[in-house]
Amino acid sequence: MSDQQRETTQEEASSSEQAQTLVLNNNNNKIHETSTATTLNEDSDSDGEEGNLQHHHENPETFAPIPREKLEFDWDNPVLDLAHHPHEQIGAGYPLGAHLQYLDLTNCRLRKIENLDHLKNLETLLLRQNLITKVEGLKNLESLKHLDLYGNQIKRVDASELNSLTNLEHLDLSFNLLRHMVKGLKLPKLRQLYYVNNKIKEIEEEATKGETDLPSLELLELGSNRLREIKHLENFTTLKELWLGKNKITEIKCLETLVNLTRLSIQSNRITKIHRLDTLTQLVELYLSENGIEVIEGLDNLTNLVLLDLAHNFIKSLDHLSHLTDLEEFWCNDNQIPTFKEIEKLSPLKKLTSIYFRSNPIYDDPQYKRKLLLIMPQLTSIDGFPVIKK
Repeated sequence: MSDQQRETTQEEASSSEQAQTLVLNNNNNKIHETSTATTLNEDSDSDGEEGNLQHHHENPETFAPIPREKLEFDWDNPVLDLAHHPHEQIGAGYPLGAHLQYLDLTNCRLRKIENLDHLKNLETLLLRQNLITKVEGLKNLESLKHLDLYGNQIKRVDASELNSLTNLEHLDLSFNLLRHMVKGLKLPKLRQLYYVNNKIKEIEEEATKGETDLPSLELLELGSNRLREIKHLENFTTLKELWLGKNKITEIKCLETLVNLTRLSIQSNRITKIHRLDTLTQLVELYLSENGIEVIEGLDNLTNLVLLDLAHNFIKSLDHLSHLTDLEEFWCNDNQIPTFKEIEKLSPLKKLTSIYFRSNPIYDDPQYKRKLLLIMPQLTSIDGFPVIKK
């Protein structure tokens, strides 16, 4: 569960690459960070839809209002699901009763957010996979808790269009054309904020400090952008999950104040050294796969770790892990572990039940599984396959 959050953003499965497939905010990063992050952004400055919004068509046709007689809905129901019913205008040819609490307009080829002002009871609004270019028409939705704008053509967001949504808890701006995080957001109840697969190159101070006030934020997902540096996150001390996978980050830093983090993903970056994590003692899951790490270090204080993902690095030794006595799942496939003497260093980890060591030199040993079980008889899963004990 990304970056909330493997090839992870749903390919999302037994290797570090498979485990990154983002169903957004899946509890397992391997499935989290690709729900949202299956498409990598390139350095090109093109604003076109190519690559970033592959599900859209360049010249959408115009759609007439939906004939009401063709829609078989209970119009008195507080839930209205019009997903995949293309039409030109919200509310064209069908009623939007003020009693509505849930409205799904996913993939309706809509270009504009409009005709919603009277929906004072609306709590969930899904506008995924449309052709929307501007965030507007939402100021009166005072009950709104969940706003999903994933997969549109939005290039910028004015915070003034959102700051009246004082009950908003979940905001998804993933798979758009944003070059900047929203500056000046003041949403007292916002808990989850997604920016996956945009064109963001920098975490700007104006988006995290100053007039920006997000006192309840627990999850920030910035996977599959163009970030080169972690910075300006010091004020987000309430964060429990931070997903930064599939960027171009070269160094772990500026996380010291995020002492409430339980999940951290910096996988698929350019990290070469594990350090500056000493204050993150509440971490339960740490994802550092697909980097340039050669030495396991810097984990001394992370004794609450349950899952550690170091797959697809250049690791030759399994030192500095024996103190992680709560560890249950360890991904170390696609590294350079040379002998089973290294595996023996994991024998103190009695809670460790799931390991991944395929595509290491030891994997070529014909007695690979048997030797692993001799060292760690408690294992229930090896390389994603259940252990069948006779």
